[in-house]
Amino acid sequence: MSGFFKKLFGASSPEPRLEESVTYKGFQIQPAPQNQGNGWSTQAVISRTEDGVTQTHEFIRADTTADRDGAVQLTVSKCMVYIDQAGDSIFQE
Repeated sequence: MSGFFKKLFGASSPEPRLEESVTYKGFQIQPAPQNQGNGWSTQAVISRTEDGVTQTHEFIRADTTADRDGAVQLTVSKCMVYIDQAGDSIFQE
C-alpha cells in the first residue's frame, strides 16, 4: 500500500535517464527531459570545453511534450537555436 502512496505523491521518482549527447558548433548538448506528470520537460545541459576548461549551462524551458522522444527532439532543436542566437554568451549568464 505504501508503494501506491509513493507513486501518487511522487515520493519515489526514478533518476532521469541521460540521453546521448549531440555536438553542435563545438557545444555539447546533453538532453535531460523529466516526466512532469502532465508531460515531459524540455531541459538539457549545454557545455563546451576549451583549453581544458569546461563551461556548462543548464537549459530549461517551459515547453512540454507528450512523450520522452519528442522531448529529446524538441530540446535538441531549441538548444541549437539558442546556441545560434547566443553563442559564447551562453556561459556569461
